[in-house]
Amino acid sequence: MTATLPRPDELVWPVPRMRIKRRGVLLTLLLAAIVVIAALVELASGPYFITLADVAQVVVGGGDRIDRVTVLDWRMPRVLVGLGVGVALGAAGAITQSLARNPLASPDLLGVSMGASAAAVTMLVLLPAGLVIGGVTVGTLGAAFLGGILVSVVITALAYRGGLESMRLVLIGVGVNALASAVISLMLVQSRLAQAADVVSWLTGSLEARTWGQVVPLWITIGVGMSLIALAAFDFRLTHLGDAVSRALGVPVRTTLLLLWIPAVVMTAATVAAAGPITFVALAAPQLARLLYRSPTPPVIGSALVAAALVLYADLLARYALGSAPVGIVTSALGAPFLLVLLIRVNRKVTV
Repeated sequence: MTATLPRPDELVWPVPRMRIKRRGVLLTLLLAAIVVIAALVELASGPYFITLADVAQVVVGGGDRIDRVTVLDWRMPRVLVGLGVGVALGAAGAITQSLARNPLASPDLLGVSMGASAAAVTMLVLLPAGLVIGGVTVGTLGAAFLGGILVSVVITALAYRGGLESMRLVLIGVGVNALASAVISLMLVQSRLAQAADVVSWLTGSLEARTWGQVVPLWITIGVGMSLIALAAFDFRLTHLGDAVSRALGVPVRTTLLLLWIPAVVMTAATVAAAGPITFVALAAPQLARLLYRSPTPPVIGSALVAAALVLYADLLARYALGSAPVGIVTSALGAPFLLVLLIRVNRKVTV
C-alpha cells in the first residue's frame, strides 16, 4: 500500500507567528489603556476633585488657575514619577531576569535598590546639607543614583566569569543586600530622632510630594536607557539561545550584555533616587508579563507596562484605602506572597 502525498497547494500552513504578534499588539494596547486610566484617575482625584474634562483642558493649556496649579504642580509630578518608576523597574527586571535566566534575578533582590538606599541614607545622616564634588553639590538623590551604580559595578565584577551565571549572581546579590541593610541599620543607630524619622519615611518608598525636579532626571534616564536596550534588542533575543550559540551566530555577547545590564541598573538607581526603594515591582511585573504574553522570557515593553500599572494602582490603593500610606508598603505587601510562590515554583523545577 502506498500513501498519497497531498499537493503543495492543498497543504495548510500554520501561522502562529502572526497570531502571536497580533495578540501581543492587542495586549500591549490594552495594558497601555489600563495605565492611562490609572493616570487620569490620579490626576482627577484628591481632596479637590477635578473632572476629567477639566483635566484634559489643563493638559492642553486651558483651565482656570486653581485647576492648573492642582494638576500641573501637585498631581502631574506624582503621576509621572509613578509612571516612570514603573516603566524603569519593569524594563530593568525583564532585562536582569533574562540575562541571568533566573526569575529571582530582579534589581531589588540583587542589591541594586538596597545599595542605592544605603548611599542615600548615609548622605541623609552624615551629610544632610550635601557633598560638594567639583563645585557640584550631591544631595540625597545624587547619592542614591551614584550608590546604585557603584553597587552594580561591584556585583558585575564579582559575578561575571565569561558570562552571568544565574546562581552566582543571585547569591552575590543576597550578600550585597545584607551588607547594605547593615549599613542602613548602622546609620539609623547613629542618627538623631528627626533624622531617623526622615530615613524611615524615605525607605518605605513614596510618591508623595514629588516635584518636577524628580520627574526630569528620571525620564531622561529612562529615555537613554530604553534607547540602549532598543539598540541591543536583536542580539538580546539571540542571547536566549545561550552564550555558545550566540557567539557562533556572530553576536558580541559581552558588548550586548553591557548594553543591557548598564541601562537596567542605572534605571533602577534612578527610581530609588526619585521615589525611594519601591520593592517587588521589578520582581513581579516581568513574570506577570511573561504569563500574559505567553512568552518564554519576560517581554521588556510588556513588563514596563505591567509595572507601571502596578505602581499607579498601588498608589491609588495606598491613598484611598490605607489613609495616604506610602506606595512601597502596598507593593511590599503584595510582592512578598508573590516571592514565596515564585520560590516554590523555582524549587520544584530544580528538584524535578
